[in-house]
Amino acid sequence: MEVYEMAHVQKFTKGNMQGLSIHLDRKTENHSNKNIDTERTHLNYDLCEKDGDTLSRMDERLSEVYCMNRKDVKVCCEWIVTLPESLHNESVEYQRKFFEETYEFLTDRYGGQENVVSANVHNDETTPHMHFDFVPVVWDEKKEREKVSAKEVLTRSELKSFHTDLDRHLKERIPEIYQEGILNDKTIGIENIHSLKKYSAEIEQQKEEMANEFKSFKYPQKVLKSIEREVEKKTVGVFNKKEVVMLPAERYEKMKELSNSSIRIQQRFDKYKSKAVEEIKNLKVNVKNFEEDNEHLRYRNIDFGREITLLQKERDRQTENAIVYKSILEEKEPDLQISTLEFQGRLVLHNLENDRMPKNKEEGENWLEILEENKEEKTIPQNRLEKAIGKIKLFLEKFIKRAKEADFSMDWLVEKNKELSQQRQQQKKTKSRSSGMEL
Repeated sequence: MEVYEMAHVQKFTKGNMQGLSIHLDRKTENHSNKNIDTERTHLNYDLCEKDGDTLSRMDERLSEVYCMNRKDVKVCCEWIVTLPESLHNESVEYQRKFFEETYEFLTDRYGGQENVVSANVHNDETTPHMHFDFVPVVWDEKKEREKVSAKEVLTRSELKSFHTDLDRHLKERIPEIYQEGILNDKTIGIENIHSLKKYSAEIEQQKEEMANEFKSFKYPQKVLKSIEREVEKKTVGVFNKKEVVMLPAERYEKMKELSNSSIRIQQRFDKYKSKAVEEIKNLKVNVKNFEEDNEHLRYRNIDFGREITLLQKERDRQTENAIVYKSILEEKEPDLQISTLEFQGRLVLHNLENDRMPKNKEEGENWLEILEENKEEKTIPQNRLEKAIGKIKLFLEKFIKRAKEADFSMDWLVEKNKELSQQRQQQKKTKSRSSGMEL
């Protein structure tokens, strides 16, 4: 069975959570992440059964504890726990049981239900997984109050023991479905790229140790050659003659020592080789998991960008609605049923009455056309329209005047440049004739 880590953690600022909550709670159907199958989104569920969504729950908890007023403060942490491969073919009930027990473990570990903001299980992507989001709260002994501190919650020792503790918890609580586990004595706990480099360095060190062991073979070879020179061969026996080797006792003991040394070196070599093969295999698996995580995060970033753009468009639309309907309500007999033409006209009026002029001539002409059509249709009080029309006409007159002045200046510059060019040519001809006369 392939060994891998089934969970990884991330930290987010309050600004990050604006977009993340859209992804977690599936607030849009326009996903740039191609792994999301919207036809299966109804299979998703949230194990945190509080009122509201991820963002509102987080804001409520933050209002109860102390949190530094800085944009870079990590106000929320998230463990993404992936369903083990051994449970992919199990029933929906068994898979839910796995996530429920994982949820209980995480809730107890990070301060109870009050700190949990969501536990969304996504079944509409390639592999079922849970996003467990929580506010990292600790007790401040000096100030005697609760405070937000991701650094104090997700310490190095916490990250190092997390997978082992989760694995043990699941084996104890749901042994009927979670037996083999995802960790064993050969697993290397990888936290980040620095850890990868660390284990790579350890392997290099083991290779160096093996190389040093093999260097010791040079010494036995010298001893053996020395022994061969001192060996005395004799033939013994009368009827059954056989050749024997006569060796001094001291040399015999040396031979025994060399033999034992060779056996020990061979054993160490086999041990190092086996260990190195396993560690390299585990490193490859962890690197592959990092690559998959990075790919997943890349898709999520693209998805967030798309969702933020949609939210900005929606915000602009709501702002325009507020401007228009506020304008209507200020009138004596407001009528909220208006045409597109009137809607556009009231937006133009709002801009002009707040001294926001067109960006260019084309936009100015478009605004004038909208206002004149509204005047003709009598959709907006005439006195407001007439003031606005006068203002936009004055703007266009000034714009046209500046454009003509610019054209005149440009024509003058072209003509002046032409005169200077002709003068230079005339000077060259005069100089050339003068040179010819001197010759």
